[in-house]
Amino acid sequence: DICVLQGSVSVYEYLMSKGTQWKRVYSPSSHPLLSIKASGVSGRRQKQEDRSEDTHADSDMLEMQRLWDGYLEHNKAAVRAGSAVVAIRSVSCGLEDIGNVAPLYRNVFKLEPLAKRYASSKPKGAPKRKLDMARSNSATRIKRLALDTSTGASSAEDGDGMAVDTDVDVANPDGIDQDQIFTEQCATTESALIEAIGLPSFTPVAYITPDLQLLQVPRDWVETLDLASKTSVQLDSQFEPMHPVYVLAGSQGQGKSTFSRQLINRLLSRYGRMFFIEADLGQPELSPPGSLSLTMITEPLLGPPFTHTSLVEPYHAVYMGMLSPKNNPDRYVLAVQRLVSVYRDYISSERAIRVQSGDGDAAAFSTAHEVDLQTIPLVVNTQGWLKGLGLDLHYSLCEAVQPTNYIQMYDPALQQQQGQQPGYDGDIGRDESGNIAPLIDFSSITGQPPRLTWISAMGYDRATQVLLEKPAATIIAGADDGDNDEGDSGALSGGTNEQSARKGFKLVPRDMRDLSLISHFYLGGNSSSSQQPCSPVLRQIESPVWSMRTPLAARRPLVVPWSDLVIWLGDEDVPPSQLLRSLNGTVVGVIAVASAPSSSGHMWSDDEIRGLYLGGKGISDQAAVRLSEPGSRVILRAVSEERSEQARSTGSGMGRNGLPQIVYGHPSADSTTFLSHALVRSVDPVDGNLHILLPPLIVSGQSPNALNRIVGIFRGPGPAAAGVELPIWAMTNGGYGERAIGLSAAHGPNASVPLGAKEAPYISVEYDAGVGASTKRTGGALLRRSLQ
Repeated sequence: DICVLQGSVSVYEYLMSKGTQWKRVYSPSSHPLLSIKASGVSGRRQKQEDRSEDTHADSDMLEMQRLWDGYLEHNKAAVRAGSAVVAIRSVSCGLEDIGNVAPLYRNVFKLEPLAKRYASSKPKGAPKRKLDMARSNSATRIKRLALDTSTGASSAEDGDGMAVDTDVDVANPDGIDQDQIFTEQCATTESALIEAIGLPSFTPVAYITPDLQLLQVPRDWVETLDLASKTSVQLDSQFEPMHPVYVLAGSQGQGKSTFSRQLINRLLSRYGRMFFIEADLGQPELSPPGSLSLTMITEPLLGPPFTHTSLVEPYHAVYMGMLSPKNNPDRYVLAVQRLVSVYRDYISSERAIRVQSGDGDAAAFSTAHEVDLQTIPLVVNTQGWLKGLGLDLHYSLCEAVQPTNYIQMYDPALQQQQGQQPGYDGDIGRDESGNIAPLIDFSSITGQPPRLTWISAMGYDRATQVLLEKPAATIIAGADDGDNDEGDSGALSGGTNEQSARKGFKLVPRDMRDLSLISHFYLGGNSSSSQQPCSPVLRQIESPVWSMRTPLAARRPLVVPWSDLVIWLGDEDVPPSQLLRSLNGTVVGVIAVASAPSSSGHMWSDDEIRGLYLGGKGISDQAAVRLSEPGSRVILRAVSEERSEQARSTGSGMGRNGLPQIVYGHPSADSTTFLSHALVRSVDPVDGNLHILLPPLIVSGQSPNALNRIVGIFRGPGPAAAGVELPIWAMTNGGYGERAIGLSAAHGPNASVPLGAKEAPYISVEYDAGVGASTKRTGGALLRRSLQ
């Protein structure tokens, strides 16, 4: 946690000044490291904190400020004018124990000492004996070389009979990698800093080794961010602010998500709140995979996506149940249109409230600050599929959103190969020769054309190459080393030209999805969550807690009668007789009645929600029809009860509650919303119950009235059709699977296994004597190449 005691700083492009509350920062070694940079900008406009009556300064922060002010009274001369002072406190939020759930990521929050990092990541070079000789002989040989050069000799015999070449590099006369010698000095500096600071979860980095990566901010990114945070908001003919809408476009792996976080933080520093539409199903920022969401953001995003996934309930969300829209493009477009409509309705409702209160006239906006307080920007993060059908979907998205600012990423290496220079912020996004065109022809879209901006892509490969091209330099996390060619937001980075690629752990899209799902299922919460005034939007959790100690397999599930749920199957043709088997052990989307007004302005009341149910008989057929999209096929409960009665009479035992309320179709995007993912832990066909595992954030009541608003679950197409999949090791962590296999092997092929197998659901363990006599059957996720 970081707070500012003097001056102002920038973290991930988020401006923090004196008096700002503690902000949680995550900087795992698996992602580009963050830096704390002193900033000359002050006076952050904290709209949400100004409005909230229940916002109080933290006691630790007040104590830190008191101690610092007391120090300044007697040591003013010791503090340089214009410097920034920050307080850092160590926290334990549970996310550092992610290795208990996902062994593959057990070291993302651990950092080895510099000497060990350098030794393990450095390519094999000169042996230690030769390096020792270089250290002892460098000074002597440089003196002799200088002497020979002064006498004009091109080469000379030294006292040991060795020829000294005057063309040798004076800085590296032995041809030894001096970077390794220099790194020892950095290691000493880093160790001294760690010992002096003494925080267990804060490690200042004094040298960027090839296994790490520093967050890079290209200069054109900085210019675009400055433009977004400094351009004056325009007023329309009714003296209402024209809310800026940003659409980010770029292929996969170009740094689109990184730039979107920086843009969000810049906008938050100015406006205090904003909306964010997640239109990327595979790699979402705030919502779990498989859903499209509209979320109000009030706190900065100071970390990778899995550190803030589901930290706030979306204002409205649509569950697709798949990682790509290619199987249902029409519903994808309709979902985006619905989210944009909800955003515009929210803007209109706020304006109506101001008009009713008498603040909706021009006098209310006497200053630019007052205009910013009433402005709610929108950022839309798009998918990286920009070819064929993907480009058509992107066009439909822009047609629905009608952005005021369209930011498109380009590959500078590719443009250089083609001999083209991108037109930066041109009228139509072309260079003088007309060679580069934007992805979208906005002349064919109704409305005012947006401002087009080109920024260079900063994906993994280019960021690594930038690090390697820079000269070796000592850096200290948080130090401002001034401007550099890339305009980074912290310090220079170290690297050597002989290194061709970063050696650290690289996350692929599937890894990011796994981390987001794990974070989602294990996220708890705290008492800092509160409703915003005059709005159903849930504020972000400022101090989240993850419960990584208890595995999902050992967690007590929520027992829900399936008569109280509508089960949507989407486009899957699952026979009703096989429904329970198809649900068992799957990840489903939890559907609740919408908290945002519908397109007709309807808001669900508690009485209306209770009216969906027929007392103890469960949800009604009319409610299932009302909650589903038009054209969905609803299996009426009367038919289900008749079939279940026949099943009971024949002894097949379908349960006292009959079959669930089945709908072959999708939940209505207008009257329902996606709440969270859930895992169907088991099915009880006798009593007619589903045992469901929900995120602790939902079960604990941190999301107000969430459980009472749940009306059904949506079963996606499954992993075979690019559906959402929970990694098998997220359910069997804690050594359950290993103990089951070990005990089976220890007791022999015919002995019973008293422990392990029952604790590891959905894993079948067999043992026979002899190599290759049998196969251990496990979940498909265990067999992925990344986990072998």
